[in-house]
Amino acid sequence: ILKRKDKDAHQQWKDILNPPDECMDGVWYDSCDNKTINMKDDDTRILTDKEDRYTPYIKKHEKKKTYLWLQVTCQGDQLDFDQKFFNKNRLEVDYNNGLITIIRKWEHWTGKNKSSATFGTFTFGNLKGYICEPYGEETTKSGKDKRIPAGTYNLIWHTSPKFPKNKYTSKNEDYKNFNLDFPPVKNGFLKVYNDKVPKKRGILIHAGQDGGWTEGCILPSKTLNKDLKKRNMKLKESIKLLYSIYDKVEELGVENVKLIIEDETD
Repeated sequence: ILKRKDKDAHQQWKDILNPPDECMDGVWYDSCDNKTINMKDDDTRILTDKEDRYTPYIKKHEKKKTYLWLQVTCQGDQLDFDQKFFNKNRLEVDYNNGLITIIRKWEHWTGKNKSSATFGTFTFGNLKGYICEPYGEETTKSGKDKRIPAGTYNLIWHTSPKFPKNKYTSKNEDYKNFNLDFPPVKNGFLKVYNDKVPKKRGILIHAGQDGGWTEGCILPSKTLNKDLKKRNMKLKESIKLLYSIYDKVEELGVENVKLIIEDETD
């Protein structure tokens, strides 16, 4: 969530880069000799001037062209970064893509916690889609089959016997009925954590089909079917998007990416 620190900052920068013309005290323009001269306001030459020979000298400032660096502070965690601004015919921004933003939107209760779910949207640079998490309420404790609290999270790569790098390949017997043939993940799976939700809780971003596939983890998908009588997500579609997310995190560096979760559920 970006907030302008100073509402007058825009005008201040505008005045610096495009300063207004300045009337110079004690300097007059002589139209007859086409030159500037120094005179006081009560000089007799000015007082007796009937032909507008002398006029106040207006100094015109050259319009400046420069690069600006704007430091922005994100609400929720101490996430500071610089954005490069420059002006051609319009303002253009070099956006920092190292931010995954999840906004929780809907909760669906089926009568059983395991099959219920929380759904929302996510953006990560040019990547967009939906997410599925367990049904509320939030908790920092493990083993509750509940979603993690809204907030800002760090990311690290993770592998385990349950989540090996070949999880979505044809060699994994757990998914043989799905006919998967994806390559191994390069670095493992993304684990999220912060000061309140420790790494040992094991909250991952991985693929899945509905609330029954997560006990706290985050499942991404390009599309979403909110009819709980059917699968909410297509597994192969979820895996494809997951790999795109992983590729982007690898490109940026996992240490340079943050996850922000916001809650707009009723």
